[in-house]
Amino acid sequence: MLMFEIPFGTTDWAAVERTEHAGETGKAYWRTRTFNNIRVRMVEYTPGYLADHWCQKGHILLVLEGELHTELADGKTVTLKAGQSYQVADNTLGHRSSTATGAKLFIVDRAKHERPDRIHRRRHHGRTHVPQSCEEERPEGTGGRP
Repeated sequence: MLMFEIPFGTTDWAAVERTEHAGETGKAYWRTRTFNNIRVRMVEYTPGYLADHWCQKGHILLVLEGELHTELADGKTVTLKAGQSYQVADNTLGHRSSTATGAKLFIVDRAKHERPDRIHRRRHHGRTHVPQSCEEERPEGTGGRP
């Protein structure tokens, strides 16, 4: 995940519009901010929430309150409590969230399903000299070129 052209800023999450998303059971309430290609969300799941889909998107997720159960496509289930997190890349392992008691989460992921090399290319406008920090995040096999 490349982050670029995001000036320093703060977010008062209580002031961000809350949107409702129905699960297979229960509801999710999202407060979402988008910064270029990065989506940042404060998410609340109601007690009894079960996601209505299997997710393939990558996330960095931190449980702020409650308990979250994440069912993985390989049959395992991971339980996270407040102060615990998980991270997974796009298209790595399907996952689906649920909670018996409710949970409040902080989630960071890509706003769009763009390939990292396209984001990189757009950011550097095809230049051949790329700052080291960006080059380290490039997919293998690109030869250091955009």
